[in-house]
Amino acid sequence: MSPRAQRVLVIGNDELTSVTARALRDAGARVENLRDPTDPAIRTALGHEVDTVVVISRDDHVSLRSALVVEGVKPGVPLVVTVYDRDVATKLESAVRNVRVVSMATSSRRRSPRRASTRRCCRCIAAPAA
Repeated sequence: MSPRAQRVLVIGNDELTSVTARALRDAGARVENLRDPTDPAIRTALGHEVDTVVVISRDDHVSLRSALVVEGVKPGVPLVVTVYDRDVATKLESAVRNVRVVSMATSSRRRSPRRASTRRCCRCIAAPAA
């Protein structure tokens, strides 16, 4: 019997979100994508079995809020969150112990932000935080 596919909730509504969701599906994950969700929509999605949550936004406040809602509803679920501002990343990491922050500023310096961030998100999901 083959192992169960990883179930990933992807929160976001841009090209990077679409590319990430597609890459996760191609890797065999079962992906649900919430585009511009309300807090109740996030709560409903987390009522189902979810192994990992990915939050992608160009707005750090949206990323931070979504991550905190996820942590409040389903504490301990592994989170991968895109953040531009290092101060916001530091605050998020101190508030949520099970988060991996993908710095968009760091990713965009090395290569295309879309490719670099998609690779980092997929790597973080494949190797969740301890």
